Amino acid sequence: MGEKIHPYQLLQIKLAELIRNTPAGERLLSEPRLAKELGVSRATLREAMRTFEAVSYTHLTLPTIYSV
Repeated sequence: MGEKIHPYQLLQIKLAELIRNTPAGERLLSEPRLAKELGVSRATLREAMRTFEAVSYTHLTLPTIYSV
């Protein structure tokens, strides 16, 4: 049987795909819009985005705008 994917892992997969499909230097949607589009809370989105920031896939500028 296949293993279930935890919702947080699914979010990371979706974000990874979004980041891969966004040209370098381009901004992602605002945090509220991105969270709504992905169906998660802003806090959950922030937590997941920290993973990508830690490995330098994204860059956060205030007010909470993520760039690739």
